[in-house]
Amino acid sequence: MKRLLIANRGEIACRIIRTAHALGIETVAIYSAQDANSPHVSQATFAFEIAGQTAQETYLHIQKVISVAKASDSDAIHPGYGFLSENPDFAQACIRSGIQFVGPSADVIRLMGSKILAKEAAQNEGLPLIPGYTGSRQESDWLKKQAGEVGFPLMIKATMGGGGKGMRIVTNAEEFLSALESCQREALSAFGNAEIMLEKYIPVARHIEVQVFGDMHGNTIHIFDRDCSIQRRHQKVIEEAPVVNIPETVRQNILSKAVNLAKSVGYVGAGTVEFLLDDQDNFYFMEMNTRLQVEHPVTEMVTGLDLVQLQLKVAMGEPLGLTQSDIKVNGHAIEARLYAEDPFNEFLPSTGNIFEFKLPQISSLRIDSGVLAGSNVLVHYDPMLAKFIAYGDTRAAAILTVKKSLRESKIWGVKTNQPFLVELLKHPEVKAGLFHTHFLNQNMELILQGLSHSPLHIALALVLAHLPDTGQMACSSPFSTPSFFSLNFVRKMPSNIKLMGNHYSGIVTWEKGEIHIEQAGFPTITLKHACLKGNSFHAVYNQEPIHISYCKSKKTIWVNLLGLNLDIHILPTLEKKDYASLHADLSCAAPLPGKIIKLWAAEGQSLNAGDPVVTVEAMKMEHTLKARKPCIIKQIFVQEGQLVKEGEILVDMEGIDA
Repeated sequence: MKRLLIANRGEIACRIIRTAHALGIETVAIYSAQDANSPHVSQATFAFEIAGQTAQETYLHIQKVISVAKASDSDAIHPGYGFLSENPDFAQACIRSGIQFVGPSADVIRLMGSKILAKEAAQNEGLPLIPGYTGSRQESDWLKKQAGEVGFPLMIKATMGGGGKGMRIVTNAEEFLSALESCQREALSAFGNAEIMLEKYIPVARHIEVQVFGDMHGNTIHIFDRDCSIQRRHQKVIEEAPVVNIPETVRQNILSKAVNLAKSVGYVGAGTVEFLLDDQDNFYFMEMNTRLQVEHPVTEMVTGLDLVQLQLKVAMGEPLGLTQSDIKVNGHAIEARLYAEDPFNEFLPSTGNIFEFKLPQISSLRIDSGVLAGSNVLVHYDPMLAKFIAYGDTRAAAILTVKKSLRESKIWGVKTNQPFLVELLKHPEVKAGLFHTHFLNQNMELILQGLSHSPLHIALALVLAHLPDTGQMACSSPFSTPSFFSLNFVRKMPSNIKLMGNHYSGIVTWEKGEIHIEQAGFPTITLKHACLKGNSFHAVYNQEPIHISYCKSKKTIWVNLLGLNLDIHILPTLEKKDYASLHADLSCAAPLPGKIIKLWAAEGQSLNAGDPVVTVEAMKMEHTLKARKPCIIKQIFVQEGQLVKEGEILVDMEGIDA
């Protein structure tokens, strides 16, 4: 292998480039016009633009990718994860063109990439399955009948692909058809296949997966296990290796069955066999991912192996060079996924320009990222920005490191889930390893409350609202007053902000070199020795020093506030009655650029709080906007299939008495 094309983008493209170059292999990047300045483009030996605007026209277009591979004289293609990585037609197209596909054969992808066919293969090998429906009939009425036989709650799941797309939990028959339609649309958009299956939902279960590897010489091994149970909307958030709190006999049984399944299908390359483990330690086969996983670094951290290097060597026809007894697990690794999304607004994706992207350097920390300062987060692609992977001799040490690294990061320009991750890692059940796939659903409100109700965070944000814009010293700022530190200086200033999804107001008093912050319902907070040095605010609170770096522009402040990356919006000074009218606005606006998938109500129709109003598709996922209180639809400004801009008013609603 002399020249490798990476049919992907973002952090996984950078990850593959790094190992390929270490092996002396030249690399070829492909990119859309929007990705022209992305890191993977500059890191590769060569880079080729693929014409088109959407993922379907670029990274998912098989013929265009093959054409670039031929034009660049690439002798192999690595698909990464997502996009074409589990598309058997792509693997077949590579082989037909005389290009080595880094992964299993097209036949094995076709077999194991289909959740239905994979279940049949697993059943033949004696792996236990979750009860459900995996038939070929896909008519809505037929599927609803099958759902009744499976019983509720159940899971609707796309038969192809992964990444949490095309999956819904349904608790009753009334919800089934709308959830089915949503799954089918999402699956068709993401994977080009709307086929679904049904599974009985196991509410208290852990998501356990086994990393397997096979070569062309008949050798098949496992590289131990990972726990991926902490998920939101079936999308993994925290992953770790090895699995904790599991009987060793159960672990060994899962590992051996995963290897047997891989052997039975002649698996070559990296693959992952996924299981559910219930609260009685019974395990069930779910599916097999015929590619490298997003979370593969935690396995690398505890085994010392480079899984991409193994992939490339196997693709070149070399034997694995490892026996099962050669592979040992040392210590523990935790991975946290950093997403461009707003945890204080139902985790809606965030788009925009990242103007600050500073990450800590810690010896036991690895960060895999595909963005830099200046990168644009686009609506067309998955919103993951980086993976924080920490190693420790113990699990507790690994958690401390990943939490510390998140707190020391500085990511400004787009909203991220960083504050949520920091708070999540504090949770006692996370610390103890006592969680399941439903954990976040059950604890989300408590985790977010832990973030939004810190009087000190709010007080500091109220002060920051009066600091000058970055690079300026506004005359309205008390820091611009020469007499600020004099014994006679006193200034009271009202402050109104939006922080972490909530509105806060208070009175900030600057007096004799001290700052006093009054908030209704909280004791007055006093900051001493306050000063401004460049873009950093310094003060002392309760004899503890506080150092806050920030960037302020007009009405928005980006800040690392005591370890949390936040954006503070400065609001006009209003009376309380004015804020009531501000909250009374029931208009439904597009949270980000996207396409109108479904209008749930008609003009003149009455809705209750929580009723769906409109569904918008963006960043490969559907987002349903709901009524915040009882209301009536006054006017609808859009139609299904229409493309909309961020902030565009979609539906006008008027509140009614419940």
